Amino acid sequence: MTAEEIWKVREGEIREPGIQHLVITALLIGVGTVAGMTGVSASVGFGVTFFWPAIAIQIVGGMWYGVWGGAVAAGTFPIISNMVAGTPPVGSLLWIPPNVIQGMAVGLVFRKFRLDPRLKSARDYLVFILVGGILASIPGALYAPWIGRMFGLFTEESYRVAAAAWLVGNGGSAIVFGIILLKALSPIVVKTRTFCKTLTA
Repeated sequence: MTAEEIWKVREGEIREPGIQHLVITALLIGVGTVAGMTGVSASVGFGVTFFWPAIAIQIVGGMWYGVWGGAVAAGTFPIISNMVAGTPPVGSLLWIPPNVIQGMAVGLVFRKFRLDPRLKSARDYLVFILVGGILASIPGALYAPWIGRMFGLFTEESYRVAAAAWLVGNGGSAIVFGIILLKALSPIVVKTRTFCKTLTA
């Protein structure tokens, strides 16, 4: 199966959202919540961590399941894990946009340019690292600590530290754990009916 064939909706093929996508979303929220809490031990304050492996759940969720994993689950589970870590609820809610960006960016690019979620070529790896590991983390790295500053939790100097921590912690985790998950599971997931060739089905 080529990358083009992975994303192509064949003539006569019916792909619609269904209960299976709600189940997948719930599963991703559960796994993401647990993964999100593992970053607490390396926190620099207000839920910002040097190490946040849960971003990999956001990324593979968006890659495999479109908006179900990359928007709904990616925007929801950090609210739960952040609140467990002691982040003010309003802060967690305000972080939804960068979390959705992190979840959707690389999946959108892979669908647009028909890249292979199994990471079969150097181009697949390069785009994944650039978009999923670096570019998708920048909005959150700048925005999320800025929200913390609004609550008086960061000074100008600590804001820079938090922004760098977010970028390094999310970007590094996205690259390492995202590649591991995509290489291990994409060959299986792309053959299932729950896999979303479009953004919703």
